[in-house]
Amino acid sequence: MERRELFKVLGATLVAAREGAAQHDHGTSAVLDIEGYKPRFFSDSQYRAIDAVAEIIIPTDSQSPGAHSAGVRFYIDTVLHYADPETQMKWKSGLIAVDEWTRARFGKAFVDCSADEKDQVVATMAGKEKDPSTELERFFPTLKQMTVEAYSLSDVGMTQHFGYRGNTAIAEFRGCTHPEHQSS
Repeated sequence: MERRELFKVLGATLVAAREGAAQHDHGTSAVLDIEGYKPRFFSDSQYRAIDAVAEIIIPTDSQSPGAHSAGVRFYIDTVLHYADPETQMKWKSGLIAVDEWTRARFGKAFVDCSADEKDQVVATMAGKEKDPSTELERFFPTLKQMTVEAYSLSDVGMTQHFGYRGNTAIAEFRGCTHPEHQSS
């Protein structure tokens, strides 16, 4: 399945679910258990690493929950599960570069690093974002882009961060009610 097809399927599913819910009650629907999800593309440690890096890129703050609460790791794993082999290899290579760098610097895998050490890794990855020269640095823009995309498409990102209130059925659309915009 091509990436664009996957987005169409994911988008249609989200719209259909919301539109259907806006029309009438179908009772309770199955809720995806992101905390209990078993990754299909990543290993467990890679899945935890993606989650940690994504949360550093989009952390929980006073305005909204972060990447972890938004399920960014689930989205990335799902997209990559259906991605072409070349894209999958780029992600695997990027995660290998992250682990190699942390092992050389801290003597342990990324997932075993402290929060401060993980911050240092991400700062190093992002340090030359405009002119990357290592595999670690080349991986960061791809990871950052997918993290932002996943967060933006999540319910948490759309509603709690961006304040989106759409996808509701309305009986009538009256148009603009500002007097200066009314035709005479």
